[in-house]
Amino acid sequence: MNPPRPDIERYTPLAAVPGVLALAALFYFWWLAPVAVGLFTLACLSDTRKLYLFGPFLQLELRRMTRRVRNHLWRPLIALGAGVPLLVLYFVMTYFPAEERPPPDKAAMIATGGFLFVFWFIFILTMSVLTTYMTYAVAEDRESKRLDFILATDLRDRELVIGKMFARILGLLAYPASALPVVLLLPILFKVEPALIFYVVGYAGMTLVSIAGLSGLGSVLATTKKTGGNIFAMVFLPYLFLIFFASQLRFLPNVWFFPGSPGQPSVVSVGDLIEWLSIGNPLALGIRWVTVGLGGGLSVVADDFPAYAAFHTVVGGFAFLYAAYMVRRAAANRGEVVNPSDQECKVPAKRKPVTEWPVMWKEAYCHPTVAKARENRRASRLGVVVLMILPAILFLAAAVSDLFGYQPVILEVARHFPMFVAWIAIMSVGRFGLESIARERERDTLLMLVCTPLPPEEIIRQKFWGLIWLMRGSLLWQLGVGIPAVLCGAYRWWAYPCLVVLQVLLAFVMAAYGLLVSANSPNVETAARRFGLRLVFTVVPVMMVSLLAYAALNAWASWFKYAMLTMLLPLGLLGIGNTQLAVPAELPYWGLAFLAGVVLYALLGWWIWRRAVRRFVRACDPTSDTGPMLDNRAA
Repeated sequence: MNPPRPDIERYTPLAAVPGVLALAALFYFWWLAPVAVGLFTLACLSDTRKLYLFGPFLQLELRRMTRRVRNHLWRPLIALGAGVPLLVLYFVMTYFPAEERPPPDKAAMIATGGFLFVFWFIFILTMSVLTTYMTYAVAEDRESKRLDFILATDLRDRELVIGKMFARILGLLAYPASALPVVLLLPILFKVEPALIFYVVGYAGMTLVSIAGLSGLGSVLATTKKTGGNIFAMVFLPYLFLIFFASQLRFLPNVWFFPGSPGQPSVVSVGDLIEWLSIGNPLALGIRWVTVGLGGGLSVVADDFPAYAAFHTVVGGFAFLYAAYMVRRAAANRGEVVNPSDQECKVPAKRKPVTEWPVMWKEAYCHPTVAKARENRRASRLGVVVLMILPAILFLAAAVSDLFGYQPVILEVARHFPMFVAWIAIMSVGRFGLESIARERERDTLLMLVCTPLPPEEIIRQKFWGLIWLMRGSLLWQLGVGIPAVLCGAYRWWAYPCLVVLQVLLAFVMAAYGLLVSANSPNVETAARRFGLRLVFTVVPVMMVSLLAYAALNAWASWFKYAMLTMLLPLGLLGIGNTQLAVPAELPYWGLAFLAGVVLYALLGWWIWRRAVRRFVRACDPTSDTGPMLDNRAA
């Protein structure tokens, strides 16, 4: 039991609530900085009048990360990956003949677009890994039965929650921060506006604040590590979808200006409330940044920064405070009994019988995500209705009706929805792959699996085909929304088969890549970090160097445009739906380039698969120098 707190410590944490509001108001009134600092200082006062905020966890977590040599090796590689495209462009601008150099303004636009693309890619990976890190912060202690002992100490709730989470945030942000020296060269070498770097970093940082807070709150409220991510998704994804659909009410002026009218608007209307709630929408922000990357000014993003930063500061700050408030109460309510639903695979009685490939059957029907979907049939059916049946009906209706003026909006959604489904399918297969073996090792079930008569090569082969079998649902989803998108004329009929081929091909590659990362990872957290970091260095440099070389060589009049399609085939997912059909004389060359790209990425997937098999066999070899990696020991 914790010692009783004196009266001052019972009430001083309440000062953090106005402290968060004062911190958010700093983006409008800078003179509130002393007020915010004073309120947080008061909130951290303890019975001995000392300031306790992070506790011992900040030092312990950072020290644990520092001991990992691989973490230090990744940082110069990140800086190198960000610097190589910059050096290529600088080489073109300096040493190419004057008639072949791009103009200075075009070089600045190329550098700006390349910087935004690389930063966007790093931000997406940082966000996914940060979500995993934060949802594991408290839940892993609960699942490992350590939280009872931690709560029995005299540590404050804020020391436990904020200390652990802040340390993980600092440890993770050290990776993208290693590219900062390279980024600072952009204004010097290419005359890129310094304000661009400030706003990009500011917007990304504010978004990560709210994501970290919501993920940490999910970790406190969750019973296991897996359910922590589900709680975060149940808050974050509905916000994005509801704001998107609510913003479409602007096409109904009578509803948008309610309780007033378009001629006599009221002081506060429905549209004002929707705009206030959509201030922090990162999807709308991404659209504005595309305009900046295509040569637009910074005014489209600069004016909204104070409101965006204040919104995410409030959301993230209150999420952290509520997590600290609930950590002890949530533990008392559940009695710290870990829900075994994530540790034992529960499926309904009606399921496919075990086949001759038991490992494949286990991956296909007993994966935690599949098991939860079978247990919660109502949510699964609701997802099918909302994400497949309803869009398909709207797409088909837009082909024959104006839909009260909504037809252009629905056709625009139909033009991008198949690409959205394809990217979700590809990345989800990679996510399932990186969990496949690491999850077994983390739960100490890999030893029992290796002790069966199945050799390691057969185990990983069946796991691979189990992952491919999991993809059947996303393929049905693609066909269910893609065919109506083609019938309504939003997606080109000749481009849709190419999109389906790319989805299946890249899903094979990502499944093999996920198994490669998972083969020798001690746990899912390490596998997710390796997956994201290695993907950065295999995708971003190739794309950036190829795009810069394409811009430098002015290649539309040469063979290089066909080689670009072959090398950068995944980019076809982004633009193939809006691409015009080539002239008949060039169609055979484009077709051969597409087939060459399919063969190239099929060979790449096969090579990754062979490496994954060899790595898993070495990890299971008892005669190796380090011994077999069959449990969740540190790598």
